[in-house]
Amino acid sequence: MATSKDELILSCQIPKNKTGIIKRLSGPAELVQRLRELGFKEDKVVKKTIGNEEGCIVVNLDGAKIALNEQAAHCILVKLL
Repeated sequence: MATSKDELILSCQIPKNKTGIIKRLSGPAELVQRLRELGFKEDKVVKKTIGNEEGCIVVNLDGAKIALNEQAAHCILVKLL
């Protein structure tokens, strides 16, 4: 996966054990609202700990490990750090 550091990618595309900063949440309103309730907000840093580019992933957000299904992971757009 060759990406520019300024390019936005889906959270599931973050390489394992790498971090990204959330730049946008996009998707069904109810799902975006639930993600916000869980702490996923613009300018928050997330680290992908488990998963691949498709399917479920586990991210570290504010010291908590959170599992995301594929639909939720596709709603979180990040910039690699």
